[in-house]
Amino acid sequence: MKQTPLRAIKKHCLECSGYEKKQVRECVIKDCVLYEYRQGRNLRRLGVGRLKKAQLKE
Repeated sequence: MKQTPLRAIKKHCLECSGYEKKQVRECVIKDCVLYEYRQGRNLRRLGVGRLKKAQLKE
């Protein structure tokens, strides 16, 4: 599997939390520069490149 930047961040966060996925989801270190990417997603890009549900209904 290709190592993307988001996958590398997710892996780092898993290592930081002692490999506990629940701890990654409930992370309290909000001043970490990787915090918003910890789930392996870029929340700023949600919906980019995909049709939104409202567009699909039309």
